[in-house]
Amino acid sequence: MTGGASAQSPLQAGETKILRGIVVEAVTGNALSGVHIYAKVAHDGEVSDVKGKFIMRVHPQDTLVITSVGYDRQIVPLVYFRDRTIDILVQMQSSVIELPGITIHGQPNVEHLERSGKNPYKLYEFRPPAEHPGLDVPIGSTDYGPLSRWGKEAKEKRELLKIYGNASRDRTFIQTVTSDSVVQVFMYRYDISESQYNDFIIYFNSLNLTMNMQDPKDIVRAMHVAFLNYRPNKE
Repeated sequence: MTGGASAQSPLQAGETKILRGIVVEAVTGNALSGVHIYAKVAHDGEVSDVKGKFIMRVHPQDTLVITSVGYDRQIVPLVYFRDRTIDILVQMQSSVIELPGITIHGQPNVEHLERSGKNPYKLYEFRPPAEHPGLDVPIGSTDYGPLSRWGKEAKEKRELLKIYGNASRDRTFIQTVTSDSVVQVFMYRYDISESQYNDFIIYFNSLNLTMNMQDPKDIVRAMHVAFLNYRPNKE
């Protein structure tokens, strides 16, 4: 089996139907916004608007996966609908879903490597050491002046800071994509297995996307966008 966006050809307009729907709370009948509707075969997703409405193209043999935080997931097969345009009313039953938490790891303390001062790159005009003591920087100082800026120790500290920064971004990325809560959300929302999720992460890693690697929310948003461009392997 092969994964990735090329595993299946894109659906043609003649192979799709128009799906229109309204999502409401089952007890009150109030419209629900922000409900995620995912079509597994068409491999497309929509979110209900403030009036609970949504519209999207689906495959005639499609299956909808409808999810929202605090409500039971609904699986809706569309094979029984014969018309070219499908109109549905989705009634969501409230529930409590407890997902595993994310473990937060503290970042290493690298303050001793930082240059002090509001403008550490400022080059002061030359004055005798008596008038400007910071000009003569002793070994181990973080108060980099113009004479120590390009010294061996200063360069080594800057390089070490860069290594710490890269390691921190890598650690945040790995913790995010492997956290139980993120895995469960993707398996729940897109109705995929853990094995299919792992295949997706391999694909996601190959994209080299530009994102804030230190913000888990930014990483997860990029994952959702990438998933809709990815075709999960069939099991």
